[in-house]
Amino acid sequence: MAGNSKKKLRAQILAKRAQKHSTDSFIAVAEVDSVCNMAAATDQLKAGNDAVTSKNVLKQLLKFPAFVSAGAVAVYESFGAEPDTTEIIRWCEAQGKQVLVPDRDWSLYRFQGGDISQADFIIVPALAVDRQGHRLGRGGGWYDRVLVHKRLETPVVALVYSDEVLQSIPHEPHDIPVDYWLSAYFNK
Repeated sequence: MAGNSKKKLRAQILAKRAQKHSTDSFIAVAEVDSVCNMAAATDQLKAGNDAVTSKNVLKQLLKFPAFVSAGAVAVYESFGAEPDTTEIIRWCEAQGKQVLVPDRDWSLYRFQGGDISQADFIIVPALAVDRQGHRLGRGGGWYDRVLVHKRLETPVVALVYSDEVLQSIPHEPHDIPVDYWLSAYFNK
């Protein structure tokens, strides 16, 4: 049941992204509490007016002490309409951080630059997140398979657009929730 619902939701979000792909956006950050319940955190956040760029995503990430102090950061290489991670990767490299990016051979479930268990901070793509921290990915389960190997204390942040923060998302027992999300708001 959840699988079909996730498939339909995934198709809807991908279609919306394709229609509105734009950089006329701004960022807000929300946190999942210790029991992984997302209270109306987005309502408590002050959103800026900056256009969403990779630099603005980085600016928001610099508010996370765990990101700033991380020796190793696992981060996806964005493509298409995904929130851009280019500046995040450049900043991490300039700071001398170990940067772990998914291997392009998705069947290997590994990262270039090291093992996910070495990561002190993890940034994942998402098509949507809900207020309980459930993440909707592209449907292959790659991150769910990989994230089970992270250290328990390592925070996981998903990057999404504002209309992709939902009240709830169909989920299954194997789905690994995120701890935080960065949300890019469209001004349209």
